[in-house]
Amino acid sequence: MGLGLLIVVGALVVNASPSDPLDLAAQRIATLPADPPGTNNDTHYLVSNERRLDLFFDRLPVTRGGVLIGVGAEQLLILAGWTRPDLVVALDFDPVIVDLHRVHAALLRHAEDPDAFVALWADEGRAAEVLAADGALARVTAVHRLAARVVSTRLVELHERPWRGKTPRAGPKTFLTDLGQYDIVRSLAKSGRLVAIQGDLTGDVTLPALAAALRDHDLLVRTLYLSNAEQYFMYGDGYRRNLLALPMDDRTVILRTLPGRPRDFEYLSQRGPHFQGWLQRPRVRSVYAIRGLAKGAHLVGETAHRLGPPPK
Repeated sequence: MGLGLLIVVGALVVNASPSDPLDLAAQRIATLPADPPGTNNDTHYLVSNERRLDLFFDRLPVTRGGVLIGVGAEQLLILAGWTRPDLVVALDFDPVIVDLHRVHAALLRHAEDPDAFVALWADEGRAAEVLAADGALARVTAVHRLAARVVSTRLVELHERPWRGKTPRAGPKTFLTDLGQYDIVRSLAKSGRLVAIQGDLTGDVTLPALAAALRDHDLLVRTLYLSNAEQYFMYGDGYRRNLLALPMDDRTVILRTLPGRPRDFEYLSQRGPHFQGWLQRPRVRSVYAIRGLAKGAHLVGETAHRLGPPPK
């Protein structure tokens, strides 16, 4: 998975009102300068392998609205349906994933319900027509061709049996099983408030510009979804600076995953100020120091944990 985030507006801004502060913010974010693309050995994480996102459901912000920032693929659409943000910012250092989110946004705008969205992803010809009508660049249409099979398979899975080890109707509903949630996600796409941009969590360009844009428009990060990105790097000066600059309050929730045994991930939640407190300690060099483990212990997959503030 990439080290980036996504914003869902991208090059496809729809019906943006210049007088609406949220639209102004979305337009500015969609045109932020980009960090250089990361090295991914030609591997693109087109779908998530986190199969128990339902373990986050009880840890989500109580307050709706604000900004959802996150890395990953379809996870952001699930989280958007649950958290009802005013703006979704998806960022990734892989330009293919940035364009994948632009495909999601375009198809959402044209599909009136979950069944139509799933069907449109699977229909290469019809999807190409929709993307062309939406003004998508050729490279965005090419990403749909690249991703159609694997994304369609994943969407069908989410539609029919979203949570591994549970019956189809067990656990929280998602934007693919609840029309109300789907309407929320679709509305974000139609209003240009589902924005995708290229950036690196540890970079020097995009995240500082994003933090400045959010502060200038008086927007708070309500949910920050990091997936398992932090397992791939130590906490350097750039990452600390970038995450400390993001505007958060006591109701901000950080969501992250770390690989666990025998499979899948641990699902970790934390209050935003608590995470920023850890980042202010130079000796804390990685997410594993925040997670904490007794000697000889290991991470256990498909479990949920709340992480607290740094010790006094």
